[in-house]
Amino acid sequence: MPMNGNYMPGDANKKLYNAGSEWQDEFGGVIDYYSTFFREYDPVIGRFNSVDPKAAITVELSIYHYSGNNPVNFNDPMGDISVSEGGSLGQFLLRLYNALPSGTYHFEGGVLRGSERISRGTANTMLRELGNFVSHFSDIEDEVRQLLKDKDYKGAMDKITSLYKSDFGTPNKYYQYSFNADPNAGAWETIDGEDGGGNSIREIVVPVNELEKFVDGEVSFGVIVRSLFHEHIHVKQWYGLDGWGSQLRSDQAEREFTANYLSIMNPRLPAHTPREQHWFVTWAILKQYYQAMAPNKQEYYKNMYSQLMTLYTTGLANRILDSPKKK
Repeated sequence: MPMNGNYMPGDANKKLYNAGSEWQDEFGGVIDYYSTFFREYDPVIGRFNSVDPKAAITVELSIYHYSGNNPVNFNDPMGDISVSEGGSLGQFLLRLYNALPSGTYHFEGGVLRGSERISRGTANTMLRELGNFVSHFSDIEDEVRQLLKDKDYKGAMDKITSLYKSDFGTPNKYYQYSFNADPNAGAWETIDGEDGGGNSIREIVVPVNELEKFVDGEVSFGVIVRSLFHEHIHVKQWYGLDGWGSQLRSDQAEREFTANYLSIMNPRLPAHTPREQHWFVTWAILKQYYQAMAPNKQEYYKNMYSQLMTLYTTGLANRILDSPKKK
């Protein structure tokens, strides 16, 4: 019996591969492909169909390569950088498996099987590997936190950009930092500046109160890294680096929408907490940068906007569920 207002979604899920890349098959007579943020991937030939925006990093490979020609071990969810499938966790699991007694354990049907008990020495090796894996991430945060405690703000920013060089990778000649110590300072921003020689340069203004919140444990490391990443995107957009068109200088809506999307969605950077992510997504939605773009740009970025809206509505639902119930 038909029931108005109750239905199941009729559209198939097209985001089943490569960390959510969308399968584009609605264009008649055109080759189907997976759409990432920077490029389109053709699974028939196993290549991207446009130039690698960071080709200088892998000069030994084709500018159209996918995942370093090694899709079994690597992935390229954004269309710009190949990353280890499973990241450091995958590497840790490999080391853990290698710590097991040779020949006594094997994979069968995706399950690790064996008849031997693990010796105390092997167990200690496995625990040590686990400790190294966990401490690697805490060490990074601790190093940055200590630099901030010592008021070496630029050193802390340089540490972050060097640790995540493949994502930042902005040449130093294009930007400089200034640090706003006003306790009421607003958001991070990138403005016109001058270097020591009086030349024009992009100036990333960092609010010191945000850095102090991280030191005090009020915000996560992900907030600092992703906020800094957001501003580095603006520097690249301004100078037309990494495949960005210099025409973005005159299109604030597109600049802000894309920088918000990438700083929120980049899977390679430290995570926000769920509440922090919801705040950043809410900011991106309510500023209405997507709506301010020209219709052809809205069409181009509609999948990205849909992803942000999904995060936004999911975050709202979680906030409602988590809110205290009135008696």
